[in-house]
Amino acid sequence: KQGQDAYYNLSPYNIIRLEYGREKNNDSPNNNRYTRARQTFIGWLEQKILILENQPVFYLYRQSFHYQGVRYHRTGIIAALKVEPYHTGSVLPHEQTLSKPKADRLELFKSCRANFSPIFTLFPDPKNQMERICAPLFSQTPLFEFSDQSGQTHRLWSITAPGQQKALQELISPLPLLIADGHHRYETSLGFSQESSDRPGYSHALTIMVSMHSPDLLILPTHRLLHGLSPRQLKALPEIVSRNFNLQPQGFLENLSGSDFLQELQQQGQTAPALGLVLPSQAYLLTLKHSCPKQDRLDVTLLQDLILKPLLKGTPKGTAERVTGYTTEQQEVVEAVVKGKSQAGFILNPTPMKEVVTRAQQGEKMPQKSTYFFPKLPSGLVIYSLEKSL
Repeated sequence: KQGQDAYYNLSPYNIIRLEYGREKNNDSPNNNRYTRARQTFIGWLEQKILILENQPVFYLYRQSFHYQGVRYHRTGIIAALKVEPYHTGSVLPHEQTLSKPKADRLELFKSCRANFSPIFTLFPDPKNQMERICAPLFSQTPLFEFSDQSGQTHRLWSITAPGQQKALQELISPLPLLIADGHHRYETSLGFSQESSDRPGYSHALTIMVSMHSPDLLILPTHRLLHGLSPRQLKALPEIVSRNFNLQPQGFLENLSGSDFLQELQQQGQTAPALGLVLPSQAYLLTLKHSCPKQDRLDVTLLQDLILKPLLKGTPKGTAERVTGYTTEQQEVVEAVVKGKSQAGFILNPTPMKEVVTRAQQGEKMPQKSTYFFPKLPSGLVIYSLEKSL
């Protein structure tokens, strides 16, 4: 709510008004945040706040950012991608999805008939051909260039030359795309396209395609927070953990700054699965026991299968989703537990890119929120209108 208000106050034309509009106490089936988003979207088109392209166009997008003192430049192509069922192999998922976000995106999609945020996909490009094709554009003035409140810089160029468009299509079209972020949006678009197979524009979705071989591709972990556990579940947690993990006490943890905890976790994780467990009075480094029969060696899958599933066994699915919270900030895990907002927290190491690709190619899905491709892509840079496309 606080973040939503901040974006509302930034501008009367901020994308938040379309993507995550305010709810009201008197909302009804005919007047709600989804119908208001459609009215706003139509109004912006009529007022020329949003301008429709009059020719086929791709976009070259570069997002520059800092992380731990290093400067990164993530580059991708934005275009309309034909959505197809996963079994065709043209698009590969890597994570399970949650029901609530998918239902929310479907309602917005049905109301507005538009994509306000791109699906983030990856494609193999070991020879860096995409950037070579687009190299002439980098010396040209972009459509826009700006820096946001976090210090990220965003640049966008139009790709209208038929030769460049064809070269990019020939490079990317034959390859399977891996969904990095946006599984809910992809599945929503796919379902909607199947219901509207007679309308060509409805078979595509706004997508950004980034090389999975780029050194500027950064994956961070998404940590887990537990709240709303019953006394029985809370009491059972240490015993469930100890079935398959060694618990190495790290003492009371109030602040990660100045602590060796993260360094230990990272070092252990380089050679074997390792997790951090934060409880109100004690933190633990968890390492997998040699006797563990589980063959999977991915941290986030082990946490899900060996700890969270047994702990939440018998809990209705909707309740289980509410019990588990997520954050990308390690310190937030500690603060939430110390302040009593959460009963326990798990700190994870990042999932290696190689594991993400391998599992997707094998048709395996990791638990939801297994990866965090940092930073998030912004919404609203380019909008794909299904009713006015193709």
